Amino acid sequence: MTNVSTQKKHLSATLWYVGVALAWAIPTCVLSGYSLPFAVSGNLGAGVILATVHALILGMLLTGAAGILWQFVPIAFQARPLPRHVLYWHLPLHTLSVLLMVFGFLANRFDIVAYGGLSLLLVTLAYGFLVFAALRQARNRTAVWEQVGWPLFILPIVMILGIVLAFGTINGSNQWLTTHGGIGLLGFWMLMVIILSYKFFPMFALSHGYEVSAKRVVRIYVLGLLLLLSGIWLHDASHGWRPVLTLSGFLGGCLMLVALLLFTRDSSRILKARKRKRLAPSLIAALVSTAVLLVATTAAIVAMCLQMGTWSVAITYVMLFGGLVPLFIAYLHKIVPFLRFEYRYSYASDRKTAPALDDMVQRIPFVWGMSIYASASLLGLFTLLLDHAAEGYGWEILIGVAQAIGLLLVSLGLLHILRIGGARPM
Repeated sequence: MTNVSTQKKHLSATLWYVGVALAWAIPTCVLSGYSLPFAVSGNLGAGVILATVHALILGMLLTGAAGILWQFVPIAFQARPLPRHVLYWHLPLHTLSVLLMVFGFLANRFDIVAYGGLSLLLVTLAYGFLVFAALRQARNRTAVWEQVGWPLFILPIVMILGIVLAFGTINGSNQWLTTHGGIGLLGFWMLMVIILSYKFFPMFALSHGYEVSAKRVVRIYVLGLLLLLSGIWLHDASHGWRPVLTLSGFLGGCLMLVALLLFTRDSSRILKARKRKRLAPSLIAALVSTAVLLVATTAAIVAMCLQMGTWSVAITYVMLFGGLVPLFIAYLHKIVPFLRFEYRYSYASDRKTAPALDDMVQRIPFVWGMSIYASASLLGLFTLLLDHAAEGYGWEILIGVAQAIGLLLVSLGLLHILRIGGARPM
């Protein structure tokens, strides 16, 4: 109880991670406008594209994920919270490492990228070790607790492969790049979304009395991913084994699709068992973003099975800008009000005057911000699909600026939440 009381004297460390993640998001969206013409022309190795992708994934999303795990693990699994000193060294070192990588990509200096990635790997391993230590002492060992280690185990593999590619130790052929991107997007991010959804959906929808199979879904998905990637990576290894490896990739893709169908069924069961019929706008946005991710992941699996590499850019764009980013923003509008309530009202005498968590969210900044962002992202997707970019950077930069404006509006709404109730009573 002493730890809880002490922690309430400070704003949650999660909010610092969220602030840095949003600070990454806005310039990264502008940078994505610069990268669109390169993507349309097929110059996927351009430094601006690599910088944009890694700034978004490592700067915004991974920073935000670390912050969410900071709060998620103690609450969901009744585990001990991470020591606050972790915030003071992990967040700065994580941010500096990603900045070094982004600079290396923009300067076309892959040695700098490699050293930045190596620093990021070490910092992430240290943070992950502390998270695993907390998980081992958890008292609420649910099915989600049993599976949450999968993405945490996969992430260092993705990083190590990226570092080896940056150092030039291995040739950046299609198999290696596909493995790096496939494990990253499908193995870490999509798996993390699936696992956390089994906890977030019932928590935010207030659902009870449902039956789901999180353990089976995750295991089928992981097995399918391993078979799919092994089939792709070893496809050219031997002509005699090619039919077997092709069958392995096809079977892996089918298993992953089965897992996605089971996850969709479980999500539907959770929503049908909800206590309140009305869904908050933030939860609706989270559900729509998850649906977009499911469609994009399905398309990615089909494209990998059929070796349709021409669709990879559009699919990646949808997964990042149409799925992961808006999903993260939507969840913030559930998490930040909770953290504000815990800090401002949890032990205050005026606790009963606290507004409901959903009422803390300003509807206009959220709806308008997400609408502007979604419209701009849709235009960006059309630009990629039409395979045509206007001369210069005018149109493409406007798309990136519009995305940034949308996220800026959303960020201002989150700042309003942090001011609700005024100063914390002593």
